[in-house]
Amino acid sequence: MTDQEKLIAKYGNPFEHKSEFEAKWMTVWNCQNEFPSLPFHRIYCHKNLVPELQKVFKALLEKNLLKEIKTFDGCFLPRYIRGYEAKKILSIHTWGCAVDFNAAENPLGGPVKFTELFLQVWRDLGWGVGKDFKRIDAMHFEKTNI
Repeated sequence: MTDQEKLIAKYGNPFEHKSEFEAKWMTVWNCQNEFPSLPFHRIYCHKNLVPELQKVFKALLEKNLLKEIKTFDGCFLPRYIRGYEAKKILSIHTWGCAVDFNAAENPLGGPVKFTELFLQVWRDLGWGVGKDFKRIDAMHFEKTNI
């Protein structure tokens, strides 16, 4: 079963029922309350993603790596993966289970400006890291088993 199929089975298809999905599963997390050094205040994401982001940000802070995050560039956006519209493959952003950081420095296709240690923190906590994708998307981090 693909990640898309698992997420649809568990949470439904926000692409088809966006308002119902948002009402049931989405939240605004005021992340700067816990992590004041972040250069942004909130993330609109899947409510089950918040504790996962808290774990990552705490681990990054402990390793003095949280400062590598300079911009927040998106989370919840029901859409197809760029280039896969005809195959109707939904992005994990569709469920608010993916976040993008430092998009200008880490464009789709590369280069990758995050340090390997920074990326390893995400991997160690069970996140998919866009640098590891066949088509590099270094700004992208996703958690599909929430």
